[in-house]
Amino acid sequence: MATAAVTQAKNSDSRRGGFSPAQWVLGRQTRLPATLCDDDEVGRLGAQALAATPGTKMFRKTQLRMAAREAFAQASNSDALRRAELRKIRPSRGPFPIGSYVFYFDAAEKEPGPNCWRGIARVVGREGSRTIWVSHRGILIAVSPEHLSRAYDPEVESWMAVNQELELVDTVPVAGGTGFIDLRKAPLPELPDLPEGDLQLPQGDDREDPEQLPDGRERGSGSSRSLMAREESERDASRARKSSEFFVSQEKRRKKKREERKAELAAGSDMNPIDTPVDPGGGVDLDLEEEEFGPELHDYHQAAPRRQLTPVVEDPAAEAAEREAKWLKVSSSADYAETFSASLAAESDDYVTNKAAEHYERHEFAYQTLGIDRSDFLFGVRRNVFSDKYEALAAQGQASGEAVKKKARKEIKLAELGQETQRLFTAPGGSDEREWGAWKSKEACEVLSLRESQRIRQEKPDLGFKDKSLGYYRRDAPTASAVAESVCLAVCASFKFTLLAKDIKNAYFSGKNVGREIYLDQPRGGLPGLEKGQLLRAKKAIYGFAEAARLFWLALKEHLESDGWQESKLEPALFYLRKANRLLGILITHVDDLEGGVVPNLLDSAFQRSALALEFATNHVHEFIFRGREVKQHPGSGHVDVTMKNYALSMKPVRMDSIRRKQLMSELEPEEKERFQSHAGELGWLARQLHCDLAYENGVIQRCKADVCVADMLKLKQYIGQARRGADFRMRFWGDVDLHEAVIVHLADSGHANGTPDHKEEMKYKSVGGYFIMAANPQILDGAEVRANILAFHSSQTKRVCRSTLAAEASHLAESVEAGDWIIVLLEEALTGEVDLRGWPAVIEKRKRVYVTDAKSVYDYLQRDATSTSSDKRMAIEGALLRETVRKDNAFTRWIDGQQNIANVLTKANAEKDTLRTFLRTGLLSLTQTEANQKLKEKKQLERQSRRRAKHENQQGKEAASKERRAKAAAEV
Repeated sequence: MATAAVTQAKNSDSRRGGFSPAQWVLGRQTRLPATLCDDDEVGRLGAQALAATPGTKMFRKTQLRMAAREAFAQASNSDALRRAELRKIRPSRGPFPIGSYVFYFDAAEKEPGPNCWRGIARVVGREGSRTIWVSHRGILIAVSPEHLSRAYDPEVESWMAVNQELELVDTVPVAGGTGFIDLRKAPLPELPDLPEGDLQLPQGDDREDPEQLPDGRERGSGSSRSLMAREESERDASRARKSSEFFVSQEKRRKKKREERKAELAAGSDMNPIDTPVDPGGGVDLDLEEEEFGPELHDYHQAAPRRQLTPVVEDPAAEAAEREAKWLKVSSSADYAETFSASLAAESDDYVTNKAAEHYERHEFAYQTLGIDRSDFLFGVRRNVFSDKYEALAAQGQASGEAVKKKARKEIKLAELGQETQRLFTAPGGSDEREWGAWKSKEACEVLSLRESQRIRQEKPDLGFKDKSLGYYRRDAPTASAVAESVCLAVCASFKFTLLAKDIKNAYFSGKNVGREIYLDQPRGGLPGLEKGQLLRAKKAIYGFAEAARLFWLALKEHLESDGWQESKLEPALFYLRKANRLLGILITHVDDLEGGVVPNLLDSAFQRSALALEFATNHVHEFIFRGREVKQHPGSGHVDVTMKNYALSMKPVRMDSIRRKQLMSELEPEEKERFQSHAGELGWLARQLHCDLAYENGVIQRCKADVCVADMLKLKQYIGQARRGADFRMRFWGDVDLHEAVIVHLADSGHANGTPDHKEEMKYKSVGGYFIMAANPQILDGAEVRANILAFHSSQTKRVCRSTLAAEASHLAESVEAGDWIIVLLEEALTGEVDLRGWPAVIEKRKRVYVTDAKSVYDYLQRDATSTSSDKRMAIEGALLRETVRKDNAFTRWIDGQQNIANVLTKANAEKDTLRTFLRTGLLSLTQTEANQKLKEKKQLERQSRRRAKHENQQGKEAASKERRAKAAAEV
């Protein structure tokens, strides 16, 4: 009944062209029983009585019809009002200072209209006069001023009232993902038609006649009043823009420049002035008249359009005067730019030194203020080796014929920010004061007295870039590998540890003391509480120091060991927490981020001493983001889900115009190569961290970087689209996998002679292969379907050309054996802590392991004892090593059908991925051929036999026809 009531209400009450859908189809409006709007139905007392009696079916239907009509009227009116409000939006004329909130017009992928306004966004930067950078939901967008409309205070406050919306307008982009959206060439919003009276402000009194409208209509009807209100609002807005301080300041600046230019021309030119012809009739000469700037007609971002001058008679004297005026105008400018030629720098040895000397002379006062004399400056130039760089730049400039594009500046100058934004840095309690407070609380430096600072300045210590030992400081700081993180999550899921993540605040300030004497000058503007000229002596490895990461890692390791954590012998960034040889926790580190799990009752005591020495900024439990991976633990079952949905959705689609797409063999332009490298890096990170379904596609892209063309860019566009569509890809670590008794499964596959890029002879005959390493319950060896966790996956191309499928499959199976051995030893160390690295083969033989292949030739080769007769001796050696491996204790070999092997996605283009998706959804793995797969194989076998039979019969028919033709030819002779 509810569905019928809703459908009837929409068909009767909606209007298109003045008629409802019921009238368009049926020719009349549908008549409803007991409705009060129909006189005939009002007279039907029986229907009215039933409609007014609660509990009857008629009463229920009447109530549903009324509720449906009310809901439709509310939705229809809301939609109409919303569309009307959106149509009134039009771009503002600025200015848009940094930090202001705006709406932006985005019609890049659909028809322009009022529904294309997006926001609220925040202005984060400017580039010239034609580009404004805004941030919307953590995404950087480049727009033109014509795409923006100011967000007024009530609109911003309504967003700020909700905490979630406050996060959406944050100016800091989300982690992962690089690049930006360029809307500068997108369609512009259409401006609403304004009354002619708005183009010019009325002279004298601005008030209108209260009884008469400008076009002579009287104020009588509601439409006239609404039109009058609209006109008045437009005039008020026009006056506000006309009188704004921005346009006034712009006009004053232009007038001042014109006056200064006229004064310079009058004082600097000794030529006689030329008489200006004047129309005797008193008319205005359009060629000499300068059009005044009007904010209602002109855009302050562009020069006012000039009309085409009328032809004039050649006048040598006037032409000479014009050239002289232009010369004076150019010579009076004080702006200059320092030029540099990469080609001359590569050809001449003294070019760089001479340019550096000229640069120092031009800015000598500034360098002297910083305490840098000429010899120190030239020493710094000679200390750096630039020859290779200049040769590369010169070759690139000669090849492309255009200047090298500079990298975008990552820092923001304080002077370029608005006053309100500057106060967030410099005001009491601002970010500068908080940062200085962190330096003092962490004892990162020692403040020297003014007298001591003067003494050190007189001693003239070496500048930082002149440190002769700069390249000898240890910089290595280990981070956890992908295998270590998989083992950590698998252990947490199996042991039901409470999953946690922590982030250390001001990490480098928590590191060990630096072992050398370093003095720091105060930043520009000074520090709170310090006098001008006071120096700082560094005690900790501060940002930018070569050994900062190393010293922090050593301190972090010591603090964790003080809480009872033990460092792994195989993975330096992997730690275990044990008590009486019982595993109570596992932890990995990635710079200043920690991820791991402990038993629930040790959640606080496991980091008791570390928390006192290190300031943990965040403490997440069960659900968090680590290295761009979204990790979530289910409290009941202990399962751990890992996704990268936010990162995948933040990847920008690859843009390429239709004309360029047709030039498949063309080499990419420098700007296109830069975009290709950026998108390829994003795809590579996604595939290596989680998306095993894109591992082969990522390999194709990475191997074509040396010689990339338009076709490769289109492939990348396709793969990025697959990643965005598969953003919900999830890998789960199941809690019901028994790691103590688990079998290590090696799933390997290879494709023969399917290397990429295929246009290179030395590459296309190589083989692409891959493997999965899994931990499965032991019943898998009995043919059962059991749960399994993926611990590692890899896709790569062989280093050499393989002569056969047997050689390619054996080569990649051997790679999986080595990776599996490493994981077995690492897992045994995590579970027991008793691993003798000198006797690692015995550790491997204690764990059951199975080697799986879908190549029947490899399986038969490993099972039989016959001597290899292959001419490929490399394959024979690898085969002998594999035989020796699979015949050790607790080693097994299995063959499965290729359609059941999930490793197919790592080796082939357009591989079937439904089998992998099913495994990721259920976590069930079986090494025996399923009944459905067996029937499919039998069906394909029958099809092959029928094709061979048909081919044989066709061949016999051809032979019979040939004999018949020969007999006829012989009879005719």
